[in-house]
Amino acid sequence: MISNYFRNYISKIKETKKIARQKNIAIWYMPLIDSLLITLGNAIWKSQGQFMGMDK
Repeated sequence: MISNYFRNYISKIKETKKIARQKNIAIWYMPLIDSLLITLGNAIWKSQGQFMGMDK
């Protein structure tokens, strides 16, 4: 199940690169970096909230 998620994610990245080449978009990786940073930020924020909740 998890491996299918990552396979789909990688295939979507490849499709994004393909579309970016067709439309002459040079900076295709910026949305990818943004989504990864948002995911990482949410994970950190939620883990800190979890640890703060455990203190009480």
